[in-house]
Amino acid sequence: MNRYLQGYRLLTGIGILENLIFAASAFFYPRFLIENVGGGRADLFDDPWLGNVGLLLVLTAAFYLPTAIDPGRHRLFSWIAAWSRVAAAVYWMVYLATAGGGLPSGFGTIPLSDGVLGVLLLVLLRLGLPKRAAGDG
Repeated sequence: MNRYLQGYRLLTGIGILENLIFAASAFFYPRFLIENVGGGRADLFDDPWLGNVGLLLVLTAAFYLPTAIDPGRHRLFSWIAAWSRVAAAVYWMVYLATAGGGLPSGFGTIPLSDGVLGVLLLVLLRLGLPKRAAGDG
């Protein structure tokens, strides 16, 4: 495996860890999470949406795992994983620029983190994956 795909694996692993830390906070320490993002009160049992976000992040991390192990073998999923980070960043940038003006400043780190990670993953895949010939599965 070339150095670009090794970099992809490393960054994907960091992204998985980032998702799991956020998910664990949403499940077990929702008040800590909300206070550190800069908001008000939240409790997993009072507001199920934070727990739902945690569950979705765990499922997303599970989706990323095969691409972190072997991005060359799971080419399509590797590209989808990278583009999903970019899509998340675009969503948050648009939301924060329009309806999210009243959100705490901590939400600004979400598009920054996902955007940088997504662009780096795309570049590493572009440089690391071998070109396929026309008609090559």
